[in-house]
Amino acid sequence: CPRGILAWGMDGGGECVGKISELAKAKNGLLRVEVSQSRSKIPRQVLLVLDKKDGGNVYALDGRCFHAGAPLELSDIEDIGGRSCLRCPMHSYRIDIKTGEHILGGANDKKKHGIKKVKSRGMCQRTHNVRVDSQGNIYVELDEPKRDKSKDKTGLSVIQKNDDGADGQQPAQKFDSIETFEIASDRYATTRDEDPPKTITFTF
Repeated sequence: CPRGILAWGMDGGGECVGKISELAKAKNGLLRVEVSQSRSKIPRQVLLVLDKKDGGNVYALDGRCFHAGAPLELSDIEDIGGRSCLRCPMHSYRIDIKTGEHILGGANDKKKHGIKKVKSRGMCQRTHNVRVDSQGNIYVELDEPKRDKSKDKTGLSVIQKNDDGADGQQPAQKFDSIETFEIASDRYATTRDEDPPKTITFTF
């Protein structure tokens, strides 16, 4: 189907973003696409992952790493404790391709941090619904930040640097110029390659 076309049926819906044959040819089975049907009206960067170890299933996550916005299509895929994980090309953060969890326990973590068992730091990378139809077309249905009008315009919180330099949550309506997000990767989800880089510091 043509890219950008919406299709809904018995098997689900979503926006057509490409063909399974394209994904199979991509390096490491990773392909970053734009999904235009976003609530914010700004295309969202989404990474398609072909997991050959899991019967060729396809997964979809935000296309830029939650930590500093690196393009995840340049990642390697590693098996960590039975989990298929992306290894970010910038800072080697591991992300479970199915759940979006930040995973600790790789060889580097064991050496650098003395971590002996696989640990999850919680969901940091937003995942999206994906399906492949009988013609090999891939559809993505975005799982976007939820909004609660009873709280503010977005229903989300923002990260604002306090006077002492520490991160603190502040009501979004008090900082209208600051982006809002629920999951860490939301901050970079609409960043295109031509956009100026952002410097964000997270402490884990």
